[in-house]
Amino acid sequence: MIFWACVSIVLGAAGAWAVARFGGAAGLLDAAGDRSSHVGVVPKGGGVGILAAVALVSIVSGLSWLIWLPAVAVSLVSLAGDRFDLSPAVRLAVQFACAAPAVAAALAGPFDQLSQSGQPELLALPGYLILVVFVVATANFTNFMDGVNGIAGVTGLTGFGLLFFRALSLGQPALALAALAPACACLGFLPFNVPRARVFMGDAGSVLLGFLFAVLAIRLSGDPAGLAVAAAFFFPFYADATTTILVRRRDGERLTMAHRRHLYQLLANQGAVAHWKVAAGYGLFQLAVGLAAMSAQNVGWVAVALVWLTAYGIFFWINRRARRWFERERPENRGNGPL
Repeated sequence: MIFWACVSIVLGAAGAWAVARFGGAAGLLDAAGDRSSHVGVVPKGGGVGILAAVALVSIVSGLSWLIWLPAVAVSLVSLAGDRFDLSPAVRLAVQFACAAPAVAAALAGPFDQLSQSGQPELLALPGYLILVVFVVATANFTNFMDGVNGIAGVTGLTGFGLLFFRALSLGQPALALAALAPACACLGFLPFNVPRARVFMGDAGSVLLGFLFAVLAIRLSGDPAGLAVAAAFFFPFYADATTTILVRRRDGERLTMAHRRHLYQLLANQGAVAHWKVAAGYGLFQLAVGLAAMSAQNVGWVAVALVWLTAYGIFFWINRRARRWFERERPENRGNGPL
């Protein structure tokens, strides 16, 4: 595994370097706008190295192609979106089309060997459809949250790192290797993105990370409590994305319009907190919630639920105070009021 970890680090770094060096010639450029958190023009699509690591190591690990190939396909379409203007409808159609077989493959297998709670398996049709939506939502939430330097890379490193250790603890070396690749590729990518961004991950990387994370989380979960534990490894992204959607809907905003109302954006833009500090803060919170969820599973599903409720309560409190400060004190940034 050490060898493939090193290969993934090199590929993550090589992809970032290549796009930083030649992205302009390929038309992979992100020009700052009114809603951007950066200035100037920065190459995007640096997540191609993460894509390469995922594809290569997935093949080597023996992971079912129905799990990793849909993730690769979504990433390639997202890379096209980094270069060309693809409508949200086209992106969503591709994501759902790819999520359907990936979830089916993730649900196949001896889940009773993975489950530690003895609860029913997630095989019923309603549960399957919910999981397809979960995969697509996680892919888009990760894309929404990739808005300041380092945040997607740190979250990918932490979330897939936790999945790696969880897979090892469940005696699933192939899944552990499949999780190790994106974690290490994010590690290789990060020096090109923080503290100063020479390249952005782009949709090719962020959508890939969210999509693959959700599919692997399902594969490592035999019941709802197990999935809640695995999903906790990406907790800050779920909390920030869902909270911001609720705030924007309350304020009558079009959800398809660009904005700067995520908590991480308020901290980095209105709060002038360095991007790397915001990313590190999210990563530490993510690590704490993930470890707490894994520990709670030994107690039972009620303990796992309490971890989620407690973590969300903490996030809600921080989020509410930030919105009160930044969106009330600065009229140009506020909605109709804090959440």
